[in-house]
Amino acid sequence: MYDVFYEWLLTLNISTGTANILSYALMFAAIALICYIVHVVGEFIVKRLAKLLVRHKWAEILFERKFFHHLANMLIPVVITLMERQLPSHNETANDWLIKLAQVLAALFSAFLLNSIIDAADKIYHTYEVSKAKPLRSLFQVMKVVIAAICVLVGISVLAGQNPIVMLGGIGAVAAVISFIFKDAILGFFSGIQLVGNDLIRIGDWIEMPKYNANGNVVELSITSVKVENFDRSFTSIPAYALISDAFINWRGILDSGSRRIKRAIYIDAKDIKFLDGETTTNLTQFREYVSDYLNEHPHIRHDLVALVRQLDSDGHGVPLEVYAFADTSAFEEYELIQSTIFEHLYAKIADFGLRVYQWPSEL
Repeated sequence: MYDVFYEWLLTLNISTGTANILSYALMFAAIALICYIVHVVGEFIVKRLAKLLVRHKWAEILFERKFFHHLANMLIPVVITLMERQLPSHNETANDWLIKLAQVLAALFSAFLLNSIIDAADKIYHTYEVSKAKPLRSLFQVMKVVIAAICVLVGISVLAGQNPIVMLGGIGAVAAVISFIFKDAILGFFSGIQLVGNDLIRIGDWIEMPKYNANGNVVELSITSVKVENFDRSFTSIPAYALISDAFINWRGILDSGSRRIKRAIYIDAKDIKFLDGETTTNLTQFREYVSDYLNEHPHIRHDLVALVRQLDSDGHGVPLEVYAFADTSAFEEYELIQSTIFEHLYAKIADFGLRVYQWPSEL
């Protein structure tokens, strides 16, 4: 093809040097055009065959993630390699750079192809219920980072004309510098893997971390951060390493059990406590027994779990009588309604026992 362009240009009375340069330019333009045509035709054929042979929701996801587009791209390095033989053998530099271009493109398109497969696998996995208990997005992201690193290493080694294994030694020194500069990102990277691997957190978990003003449901897990949708509809992004180094509360156990703990005290004025039967029974004793019976008969208290009424140490602000029980729901609104109903009843009933709720003395 080069010879055809060269001879044609000479017939136009163009000098040999200029004809040589223009022949290469036309040759490269022709290679680019042929690659584009082969890519378009190849993608059309591959997609047609896929639609005819594969009728599954997975195929739709592969289409969405442009798997077949990247698969057709793999034809481009093949075309370039074949077209390299059309260049004159006396210009080794052009031939070498064309081969290097084909190899670099092969590495690049391979990375895109593998990434599309990983993205498709991630989305397919999220169609299954197990993905909520065992999120693998961090693992998929790790795979994509590794693929990108290998692609860059191969590309640099091809352009430099070096063996990729030999270049690993130099990259080791660079990696030490990079690890220092991007310390937080790398720390978050491995913390994210640890969070998912040890099942410390899942998508959908209700977590609470006051340090970051986070109190809501986990909506996204990545290798460097955890995204939380708070109950006020705001969003908080927490670095993954913070969930390893700092304390946080995961209320998953409550949600899984279908119950939620009630732990609240009524502070009774000590001046109202008195004996009712000699020196054996007090009005506080009777009220405590009444509250215990009330809980045992309450339709929304879990009777297979602990349900008790206990007296706590007084701190000088009345005598605390604590209700410790579990509601039969973990839903936030239902739980608050049950808890409020119980204590509204007790506040209204306490006067029947000659008791009052402790209130701070007014300074006026």
